[in-house]
Amino acid sequence: MIVATCTSLLLLNHQLYAETMTNLSITPQSGTYHLDLILLDETLLCPTWLRVPALTNNVDEVNVQLRIAGSHPNNLEEYREVNIGTRSSFAGGDGGPPLIVWQFYSVLDRFLRVGPTGECQSKQKHRDVVLKTLDINVQTPPNIDPSHFVQPGSRRRRSASKDRFSVVDPDYLAHFLTNYIKILLRMDHHTAPYGAIFYNFMNEVVIRRDGEVVERMNIASRIPELAYNNGHPYHPYEGSNEKNLSAFAKWKASTIKYREKRGLQLP
Repeated sequence: MIVATCTSLLLLNHQLYAETMTNLSITPQSGTYHLDLILLDETLLCPTWLRVPALTNNVDEVNVQLRIAGSHPNNLEEYREVNIGTRSSFAGGDGGPPLIVWQFYSVLDRFLRVGPTGECQSKQKHRDVVLKTLDINVQTPPNIDPSHFVQPGSRRRRSASKDRFSVVDPDYLAHFLTNYIKILLRMDHHTAPYGAIFYNFMNEVVIRRDGEVVERMNIASRIPELAYNNGHPYHPYEGSNEKNLSAFAKWKASTIKYREKRGLQLP
């Protein structure tokens, strides 16, 4: 079901009425959303929805322009002065992924739960928003000499670069996202509780660098190869090996049925 959210635009003036009606006329065919996502100073993600022509639980495509803005604070005094985020957003934790991975994941998880404009007030409430294609385009920061592109300074407690104006290399960021999405798609006993959202709600993930495809990940094609790996999607450490094998098989079967019901690609 599609719910229009533009009544005020239709009533404002003739020009906005005409432009809004044009957008609405193409909505059933496109179902495309646009998200501007800024990586600020290596520490914070700032999302802004640029195009949400209508609210629907079946979205054809979300185009994400991922922009890199600012430099990571170079020393502790500077960090305290700007007082943003954490110094180690790209650094791994005690067996877990870097903190910035959780920020990217939370943006996606929130969208699949409540859509672009809903409030996420309860973990139990879930709108089951199906997203057929997630297309992320990592953009090269304009007006910056490539010599200033470096690996994230926040990979360590102290910046790895002495260049005050260094920024995250867009190539590094594109491959960073690709690698961690692939880790989630493995569905092992650590990642399965999080990777399941890709198999439940999506067809493909595309990572680009300035429009050029870096990686295209088809979700349905990976399902047949998924196998029990010391756990199962929602209770990885409970029960015997036989119970886990059974639970994993049931999860795969139910996921395929759910995908068929929601019009997603099948393996």
